[in-house]
Amino acid sequence: MVIFTFRLDTAADEKNEHVQGTTQLPKMIILANETSKLPAFVKRRTKLELRSLADQGEFDLDIIPEDLVEDNDGQEEVEAKLQPFVEAVEGKTFTVWLTHRDDNRNPGQKQVEIHFSKPGAAYGAPVTLASRDSDDE
Repeated sequence: MVIFTFRLDTAADEKNEHVQGTTQLPKMIILANETSKLPAFVKRRTKLELRSLADQGEFDLDIIPEDLVEDNDGQEEVEAKLQPFVEAVEGKTFTVWLTHRDDNRNPGQKQVEIHFSKPGAAYGAPVTLASRDSDDE
């Protein structure tokens, strides 16, 4: 698991300008290999997030080792394996999207989630019937 902290430098609209430069949000990414017992949707979401992060950060995902945690690895070994990844993202500027939803555990409060791609854009641009009609066959 890697935890990032993002600071909002620029807001997309005026109503959020008051939080520029002051708001810091954590983002947790669980790094799992194919044999992990995590649910498939978690693995897929993580893979999509990492692809978006790599595209924006202009680095190759191969810098994240497949064998990140071995049975006898300690904290220092894992940190050493992640060092190229940390260097690739540290200090860079990323475009993120925020979603707000009600917090079920704390009524009246909101949860803020960070996304590295526009929410709903994971599968590409939607295809409409109008665009199919204009295709040449």
